[in-house]
Amino acid sequence: MTDGTPADACRPTRRAFLRGAGRLGAASLALAALGPRAAAAGAAAAVRTVLVDRVVHAATHELGSGRLGGVRLLARAGGGALLGAAPAAVYESAPLRLRFAATHLGLRWVADGPGSSELAFAVRTSEDGREWSAWLAVPAAGVRPGAAGAEGHSALARVPRGGYAQYRVQFPEEPGARLVQLTLSYLNPYDGPERALAVAALDRPAGFPFPFRSREEWGADESLRFDAGGAETWPRMYVPVKKLVVHHTASGNDYRDAAAEVRAIYHYHAVELEWGDIGYNALIGRDGVVYEGRRGRGPARESDGRQLLSPGVVAGHAFFHNYGTVGYALIGDFSASPLPRVMRERLVDLLAYTARRDGVDPSTLGDFLRSDGIWHRDVANVAGHRDLTVTECPGDEVYRLLPDMRAAIAERLGGERASQTARVFVTGALPGDTSLRRLGATAGGLGLPAPGWMYSTYLEYWRRDGAYDIVPPDNGPGWGAYRPISARALVGLEPGHYTLHVRGRDPLGQQAVYETNVTFHVTDELMADNEDLGQTDRVGDWLRRTDGKGINGESWEAATAGQGERVFRWRPFVSETGVYEVWVRWPDVSGLAGDAPYTVVHAEGTYQERQNQRTGGGDWVRLGGERLFGFPGGRAAEISLSNDARGTVAADAVKLVLRARR
Repeated sequence: MTDGTPADACRPTRRAFLRGAGRLGAASLALAALGPRAAAAGAAAAVRTVLVDRVVHAATHELGSGRLGGVRLLARAGGGALLGAAPAAVYESAPLRLRFAATHLGLRWVADGPGSSELAFAVRTSEDGREWSAWLAVPAAGVRPGAAGAEGHSALARVPRGGYAQYRVQFPEEPGARLVQLTLSYLNPYDGPERALAVAALDRPAGFPFPFRSREEWGADESLRFDAGGAETWPRMYVPVKKLVVHHTASGNDYRDAAAEVRAIYHYHAVELEWGDIGYNALIGRDGVVYEGRRGRGPARESDGRQLLSPGVVAGHAFFHNYGTVGYALIGDFSASPLPRVMRERLVDLLAYTARRDGVDPSTLGDFLRSDGIWHRDVANVAGHRDLTVTECPGDEVYRLLPDMRAAIAERLGGERASQTARVFVTGALPGDTSLRRLGATAGGLGLPAPGWMYSTYLEYWRRDGAYDIVPPDNGPGWGAYRPISARALVGLEPGHYTLHVRGRDPLGQQAVYETNVTFHVTDELMADNEDLGQTDRVGDWLRRTDGKGINGESWEAATAGQGERVFRWRPFVSETGVYEVWVRWPDVSGLAGDAPYTVVHAEGTYQERQNQRTGGGDWVRLGGERLFGFPGGRAAEISLSNDARGTVAADAVKLVLRARR
């Protein structure tokens, strides 16, 4: 056991887990009484600067220096590439001599071709270049479509200290994937020069109910967040929290200095991955301390007056799911290792604190509007990273604990009584996507009859401004006074993301623990993506794929040539009767059909058209030329694609663009 705890302590029964949560509440009160400064006792007066460097392999001579096992070296404009020419080909780099002894390694890569998102990587180190550590698998922490192919990065792996490193690439079973570029970043947060800490008075909440270290206390180098011109690389933005997401860092479990691990992860995220800050809102170490993550409200550089664990600060922990979620990471790899009890208890502490602060019911689920406008259906309010994207995070040993954690959090916040006290429901014409500019909503109380109910509401609004920024940047809660008015007219709606937040106060004067919220998306472009299970259905088997360029969202689906026995249907909801343009999209990937058959069911009948999917990949392509299609409001439209073609057909996304209302 790497964590030094008994096996039965790592696998509690549901009752034992809830009982432990109850005992933890008393301990939390004691910590709060000590105050946040005392709870963070043990913070060092000085820390070691993180040593960091990287090796980039892109040129032919760089990639060609390794061992090619079924891999072919290609020459290409601007550099080389490694082609997986045989099934399950393996490439092993030459030994790389490092400028200093590394304790952490991270990888970034660019790949294209079939199976490019399925490359598997491993690393190892050596002190002398002769005796090597065992190969350590480094799972992909994120793979997304990019201009040159699939762009991926690994988690930061903790490795045996070594002045030499190697990486290994396992290509998929199907030949054809190409590795275009690989960057190996190596770090050491333990052996750099000492740097004194300057911890100033901070704008803290009234006391966190857990041991806590701020960015100042764990030694964040705030200069890493700024570009050469002095501007923040990643401007801070704020969206109210609706989902709580659990991660593990997928690094080793044998560390003794959690603060050093946080500094290494921070440098890797901020500089090596070019994010401009750490991607998590907070991290939890084996020492049972909560470490502050993403910087929040307050001055950009100074400590005085800034806020800790700022509600709603947008972090970078889950692709397309960062706006409206909070991400908490357990430092370590819990794929097979049980989570230590102190980390489990601290995670429940942190999640319960956040759920109470943001009014999130840990026992329920709901639809989530991603930042790219795609709906993710039925997401648990307390979710694992793997519930949002394709990943193994937060590891099997943490993921299996989530049901009991949700129950423990709910118990901490009042159990069944909290779930019922002053709860409200919201009705009205609030569809997911809508072109309407005026909507209405009505709130009602549960459990107690009217009159006497009071309601507090606010309308959250933001829209995308470029790839990552939003307008307005700060959408902090603006709760209104409690009033006996249950109906609300939403008028003058501009395109963007909206959430109506409602809290109730019942006739007995009890205020709701949890808020009720309804999200909707105002747009004249009604999109349905293959990842939106609420607006798509399938006949026959469709294979989910992530390779190729120009993918809408994260994936697309494929069906091999046939006689039309496989059908993919998109059903975007139409809120207003009118005439619309119809657009379709497929990825830029080889091997697609030149005669993919689309069908549009519209108010006047049925329209059919074949499209050449060998061209135009990654772009929106309009069906019918200049033709407009009529659709009735208040129901879903239907656009379908079948495999009645002479090649593989690709189903990605469709959209209806409103041109005139009727």
